[in-house]
Amino acid sequence: MSTTYCLPTRFGRKATGLNPFFAKFFEDFPNLWLSQEGQTEKSFLPRLDVTSNQENYTIKADLPGMNKDAVSIEIQHGVLTLAGEKRQEKQEKDAERTCHLQERSFGAFSRSFTLPDDVDCEKITATCKDGVLTITLPRKSAGTKQNIAITAA
Repeated sequence: MSTTYCLPTRFGRKATGLNPFFAKFFEDFPNLWLSQEGQTEKSFLPRLDVTSNQENYTIKADLPGMNKDAVSIEIQHGVLTLAGEKRQEKQEKDAERTCHLQERSFGAFSRSFTLPDDVDCEKITATCKDGVLTITLPRKSAGTKQNIAITAA
């Protein structure tokens, strides 16, 4: 599963003033791509928050049960790509064990973000704590205003 966004993104904002049917549609919009005919296993798509302030853009991804080694972050041609795979735990073959409910999802994912021009790609950092990956994208400092003199040719 792969999705691409431009920062700042509109996905993840709560729909206000809409009836509950439409609000639910917009909350789950990224997950609509996951449903495929005949698919019995639900694919994994991490939930994201994208925020910004004067100094940084911040992307937070919920990656419960994932090791940092199972996730990669790459930047190429102004696009940041967060990719990884959440693997299903191996269960021993036990004739007496019966699965009654399985709601956790597994699988490979890829989320891409087109970065704004003011991101300082050399200073991007990523930390993972308690199953939440935080990517901090510092903004370039606003340069001083420069006037260019026009000369006659």
